[in-house]
Amino acid sequence: MNKTIFDKGLEDFLIAFPNVKMTKNRAEVWYKYCKFLTDEEWLDRISNCIKYCCKSEPVLGDIMFNYKRSEDERIKYKTV
Repeated sequence: MNKTIFDKGLEDFLIAFPNVKMTKNRAEVWYKYCKFLTDEEWLDRISNCIKYCCKSEPVLGDIMFNYKRSEDERIKYKTV
């Protein structure tokens, strides 16, 4: 994955989740474990995490878990 794309996705993630405490060292570790992803996969995972993660402070595992679940595959909740 292109480092610029990683940084852009991380920027969106941090705007969506302002409580996440991201340091330069933590960002480097995240990149180390995510650099095998394509640009599109990374941005899709970030997007899915922003849209579907219920935690106020998601972690890298939440991003990695949200990788191939399309809108159609997600659990549907009934609204009251």
